[in-house]
Amino acid sequence: MWTDSYDDILLEWIALREQAKLLSTEQAMHIVHDWWQKAPIVSHYLHLSEYKTWPGPWDLLADNNYCELAKAAGIMYTIILLERKEIYSLNLLQTDNYTYVQVLTDGGEYILNNISASIKSDLSGVCILHTLNCNYFIDKLL
Repeated sequence: MWTDSYDDILLEWIALREQAKLLSTEQAMHIVHDWWQKAPIVSHYLHLSEYKTWPGPWDLLADNNYCELAKAAGIMYTIILLERKEIYSLNLLQTDNYTYVQVLTDGGEYILNNISASIKSDLSGVCILHTLNCNYFIDKLL
């Protein structure tokens, strides 16, 4: 259950990251994906054209407003903070109707923020309109 209390959600997010660090890459991607899918959804909170003004992860949690793009940003922050060496590429992908997080690892590709519970989706037939790599999110963490 998602909570409105910043302190509680922050503690849950810390526990999520600690647990994910102990799991295999695929298991970690599943629990990160599943955790963020529980976030309460709003119509619009962030817009890709305004990415330079997006909140950092702690402000994102404090604001407690999650459109699909905000959830994808939260996933990006979470994965970066896992500091998993096997991840060599992390991108936010915006299509004509949804926003995904693409994780490329030594062991394969994962697509998170998918509506289904699957993190192995195939985006081969999807038209990607915009890509934002992890460097922007890393800079927000500094």
